[in-house]
Amino acid sequence: MATRPLAAALLALILVGAALPASAAAPPRVAHSPDRSPKVTVSLISEPSAIEPGATMWVGLRQRIAPGWHTYWINPGDSGEALTIEWALPPGFTAEPIVWPHPERIPVGPAMSYGYSREVVLPVPVTASTQLTTGDRVALRGRMSWLQE
Repeated sequence: MATRPLAAALLALILVGAALPASAAAPPRVAHSPDRSPKVTVSLISEPSAIEPGATMWVGLRQRIAPGWHTYWINPGDSGEALTIEWALPPGFTAEPIVWPHPERIPVGPAMSYGYSREVVLPVPVTASTQLTTGDRVALRGRMSWLQE
């Protein structure tokens, strides 16, 4: 299988102090292989639909991976590259590193890699600005990059 770096932009809207309507959720992004069939579908999900100023919430980077394909863990093993995200958060917001779930062992010939197949949610703690006011809407944005094989 060919290896190819892919990236997807992510967006989630959070309303400060109140719930968001379901229609405000961002659509998933799809990474296509050269034959244009989706191999990994990525979406940003959040624990709450609202957050208080200065509070920390969990967001998840959900990857739905096509059968026969995989993505990589923070320590990919003999080959591969871990997913990275470049956040573009509102002023005063901070994102901690990904809290990596336990990976699968992926044997490739005599080599061993570590990663995920089928579906994985990579959790990230995000802390809101202390300067938010009730009713504000904020957008969490980021650009992910990963290898799929």
